[in-house]
Amino acid sequence: MSELDKLRLYLAALPAGTVGEVRAVEDLLAEAWDEFEGSDQGGMVARKVLGRTEKMEWNPPVLTFDLERHGATVRGSTGAEIQSWTINTADGKASVAGGRFRQVHARSPNWDAKAVAQEIAQLIIAKQEDPRLIWNQKGHVRPDIGNIVPGVNKQTREDRSRRFWDALLAELLPHSWVKIGRHLEKADPNQEGVSVESTVANDP
Repeated sequence: MSELDKLRLYLAALPAGTVGEVRAVEDLLAEAWDEFEGSDQGGMVARKVLGRTEKMEWNPPVLTFDLERHGATVRGSTGAEIQSWTINTADGKASVAGGRFRQVHARSPNWDAKAVAQEIAQLIIAKQEDPRLIWNQKGHVRPDIGNIVPGVNKQTREDRSRRFWDALLAELLPHSWVKIGRHLEKADPNQEGVSVESTVANDP
C-alpha cells in the first residue's frame, strides 16, 4: 500500500468538515506529500507540513488547510505569507494559493533619522561626552550605531543606519568634520590635500 493510499484510507473514515485529529493527518500527509503532483510549488517540502497547518478541512475527496511560510521573515520582513493548500486525494494533485500576509513581528515605530543626526552632530561639534559617542585621544569620534539606531530586524537597522549617516555627514560638513573609515575627525583646512567638500562618506 502506498503512502497516498494510507492517507486516503484514514481520511475516508473521517466525517466531512473541520478535522479534529490534525496531527495524525499531518503525519500521513507528510509521508505521502511527494506523491502529489504540484506539491513542490513555492519551494514546499513534506517536513513543512508537520505541526504547521491551520484551518484543516476535509470535504471528500479534497483536503484543505492554510500554512504559514516564514521565508519573508528570514529576509527581514515583519510579515509571513499565508498559503492555502488544496489536496485532491482522488486525482493526486496539490495546488496552492498565496498572497495573504500575517504580521508576526511588531513593526518598528517611526524613527526620525534627521532629528537624531542633528542632535548627535551638535554633540560632536561641541566635543561633548555622550554614551552614544566614542572619543579617542586624537579627538576623533565614532558614533556607537548600536546605541543610536533602533530596529527589530537587520533590514530595518541597515536602512536606518544609512539614513542616519547621510543626515549626520550633511550636518557636519559645514563644520569641517569628515568621515575617515569608521570614525569622524575635524579636517585641517591648512593641511595639503584635504578637501572637505570632496570627502565621500563610506558605509558604516
